[in-house]
Amino acid sequence: MATDRSERTHDRHLSTFMVRLPEVYRIQLRTLSIQTQRSVTDEVRLAVESHLMQAQLWPPTSNAESPPSDPSS
Repeated sequence: MATDRSERTHDRHLSTFMVRLPEVYRIQLRTLSIQTQRSVTDEVRLAVESHLMQAQLWPPTSNAESPPSDPSS
């Protein structure tokens, strides 16, 4: 029996979305996760955090839940 996503209150990922990546990324992430003994999800999270740090967007500010303001306004 299929479970509606809204019924999965035990899900620890409150804000999720799917990202499509080339197959080679999946293979390399899996290889890295084996080497580091972390999950693929953790490796993706670390990669995103690193990229955000380079863009000076990490760590988030206290109002990180709100969308960025429009610079043209």
